Amino acid sequence: MATTLLLALLTACGNDSPSRPAGEIVTFSCCAEDDVDRPYRPGDTLTLHWTAQTQEGTPDDSPVELNVRVVGPFGSVTELKSSPSGSPSSVTFDAPPVRPSGSSAAKPVSKVVIPADAGPGYYNVSYSEKRGGTVVGGASIIRVVAATG
Repeated sequence: MATTLLLALLTACGNDSPSRPAGEIVTFSCCAEDDVDRPYRPGDTLTLHWTAQTQEGTPDDSPVELNVRVVGPFGSVTELKSSPSGSPSSVTFDAPPVRPSGSSAAKPVSKVVIPADAGPGYYNVSYSEKRGGTVVGGASIIRVVAATG
């Protein structure tokens, strides 16, 4: 009986997690307005800055993965919104996944190189935070203009 009690006490002590205060979780949102509110050219790098936010919740030690996918071109914003997944002539390009530390001081950045042969038009930029089995995301629109020179 004493062995069972000692084992239960040792197990309970081993579950303490000093990494985050109880009741606090760090989530990430994308993107700064300056990241998407300008024209891009083929060959440019789309740089998206993620913002860490602390909110109340159950601490979760699941690794976080931040993803970005760009699909286009579309002839207009209306066309993009009516078919955000693309058409047979659409191209898709992804940023490498970013796996931030989960700290509220983290300042992760996703980078997507717009291919040199990308056509002009509007592109759907979808972004997501994946943690365990949960995915939360959103989208923005960028415009790629014709290459010069």
